[in-house]
Amino acid sequence: MLRSRALHLLTGASLVAALPACSMVRGEGDEFRDAGAPVRTVSPDEVARRSIGPREIRRHVRYLASDEMRGRDTPSPELERAASWIAEKFAAAGLEPAGQDGGFIQFWPYERSGPAGEDAAQRATKTVQVPNVVGIVPGSDAARAGEYVILTAHFDHIGVGAPTEDGDSVYNGADDNASGTAALLEIARAFGSLPVRPARPVLFLATSGQEKGLLGTTWFATNPTVFLSDAVAVLNMDMVGRNSADSIGLVGHDYSSLGPLLVRIAADSRHLGLSVDTDPAPGENLFARSDHYPFARIGVPAIAVTSALHEHYHHPDDEAALIDIDKAARVARLIFLAAYELATGTDAAWTEEGRRAVR
Repeated sequence: MLRSRALHLLTGASLVAALPACSMVRGEGDEFRDAGAPVRTVSPDEVARRSIGPREIRRHVRYLASDEMRGRDTPSPELERAASWIAEKFAAAGLEPAGQDGGFIQFWPYERSGPAGEDAAQRATKTVQVPNVVGIVPGSDAARAGEYVILTAHFDHIGVGAPTEDGDSVYNGADDNASGTAALLEIARAFGSLPVRPARPVLFLATSGQEKGLLGTTWFATNPTVFLSDAVAVLNMDMVGRNSADSIGLVGHDYSSLGPLLVRIAADSRHLGLSVDTDPAPGENLFARSDHYPFARIGVPAIAVTSALHEHYHHPDDEAALIDIDKAARVARLIFLAAYELATGTDAAWTEEGRRAVR
């Protein structure tokens, strides 16, 4: 969720489609071809349309927001199950693990007190280990190996709470933030399917502890599993499946070149059917309330993409059935196109307003 009370498309660039035959050989430049077959190139836009669709988004959201996941609280057994499931999806997409000990998981310490109602002596603090999930699509240019383009979404929610009148006490968090996590997974699959990698590496980070105060992302930003000193940009997805079907909000649009980049790509990619709201909640200081912010604090240009709050925010009725799956897929395609442009060489920079905002 957004922690709030209210909360050039690459038209000239091309990729090479993976051909069904087997033996792939490198042609001129970055082209690949099946031996004896003509080279066929496709645009990043075509890759997005082929790789990112509503069917898989729906499956991801339904799983993460199912009652059996009991709201994915931090910490909980269900959160750990979700992390393992995300790690499996990263591996299936062809990402390389970038967590601890050669795996996809990075653990971070969470201090949990005893149950409410116990006296101070009984409420001893216990530290438990909580998972983030980290994977990488390596870049093709060794000289740019540390220039990470970072995509992030939190997969935790608020667990089980006060029941509604009909007795539902599971806060499923379908939009907040199963939708953003589903988008992250599909973008990972799209990047993993590229037969020619872009120059820069793309890092995929699914975080926990967001609902407790951006804890998982803050831990990663200050205890990274890779060197972040040359990181290029952060694109954060937080609640991308509700409200108007044809618009999306950018939190931090005026703070860096990432805002205009996304606006331009949305305008050039009319088939996405997305207009961009450059200030989705005036006066709410949303920039400091989601997972891009810890990266901004260490100097990495960052932005959040969101469809903003709605009547079922932090409510048991934030269910998978209410997600606009087609919209979530179109938002994921938009972010893939922006990330691809950044990964192929476009730089990101703070504006003066943005520099002041993160001081």
